Amino acid sequence: MNKEQMKTLLIKDKEFLRTLYDGTNPLKNRRLLNIANDSQLNTLIRYLHFVSTGQIKIKKENFEKLEKRTN
Repeated sequence: MNKEQMKTLLIKDKEFLRTLYDGTNPLKNRRLLNIANDSQLNTLIRYLHFVSTGQIKIKKENFEKLEKRTN
């Protein structure tokens, strides 16, 4: 998948991604993931893959803000 295709997916599912990003309640986020359609979940997985492989860069201070969760 190239960057333009990924950009199209991110734009298409931006409301879902924004809601998930802004969600402060883990229970609500879990419910949102449970009711998400396959396209939204596919976009989320691809986005996380691109971030983890360094194809999408995030700032160091934002990376450091990520919580490390063990459960």
